[in-house]
Amino acid sequence: MPVNGYTVGRDVTVTISGAGGNNIIISSDQVTHFEARPVKRQDWARPLNLPPRPLYMPDGWQGTFEVDRADATLDSYQADLESEFWNGQNILAGTLLETITEDDGSVTQYQFDGVMYWVEEPGAFRVDGIVRQRVEFCAGRRRRTS
Repeated sequence: MPVNGYTVGRDVTVTISGAGGNNIIISSDQVTHFEARPVKRQDWARPLNLPPRPLYMPDGWQGTFEVDRADATLDSYQADLESEFWNGQNILAGTLLETITEDDGSVTQYQFDGVMYWVEEPGAFRVDGIVRQRVEFCAGRRRRTS
């Protein structure tokens, strides 16, 4: 639902899936903040008789999302991840699907592939306050699906 032709936070939903894209890590209706940004590698071509030429190369994506804690889902996810690591198990990547409703009513989707998640802030417990959790993620790439 854009407002006066501009995208607002209500226009996006994210589907956060674990290994194989099968299990949803957290319900999208708990997500209160989502941010993703491309990562780049920078290099320079340095011809002998010319000015240097900059080179940017895509190097994945990174981002964060925040949720208002409703249950132990993220705490359990992080505990299981650490357990799998220390038990020598292979930790598999997941996917993240970003769906944006555009101002003309059309839908644009981007899928992040090879996503690894880390519960960066499990939340602070306070009297009369919502516990907010923050998850960081990195992905090998982001591609348009529609």
